[in-house]
Amino acid sequence: MEQARTGPGRGATAGAERRATGSRATANAVLFDAAGEQADGAAFAERCEGDRHHFRFIVSPDDAHELADLTTYTRDLMAQAERDLGTRLDWVAVHHWNTAHPHIHVLVRGQGDDGRDLVISRD
Repeated sequence: MEQARTGPGRGATAGAERRATGSRATANAVLFDAAGEQADGAAFAERCEGDRHHFRFIVSPDDAHELADLTTYTRDLMAQAERDLGTRLDWVAVHHWNTAHPHIHVLVRGQGDDGRDLVISRD
C-alpha cells in the first residue's frame, strides 16, 4: 500500500490512467468503480479536492490469468476492505495489462464516509 500525502486531484487520476496504458496516452484507459464499468475520473477528482491524502493499491493476484474476471475480484476485495475498515470507500480502478502479469491500480480517497481522514493501519 502506498499513501500519498496530498489529495489526488486530476493529476493522480490521470496518473492511474497513464499507468493503465503504459504511456501518457489515456484514451484507452477506462476507470471502473464499485458501481460500474466507466467511472467518472473527473468527478472522483472533484470529490477528492481538499483530502489530506489518498491511497494507491496494486491488486495483483498470483492467479490473475486464471481468474474469470479481475474486475469482479477487485470489487469483492474492496467490499471486504470496507467491512474490515467499517466505512464505505470511495475508489476508482483501472486495468493494467502492460506486463506479463495482469493487475489493477486502485485509488482510494483518504476520507471515510463520516467525513474524517481515513486511516489504514500498515498491518
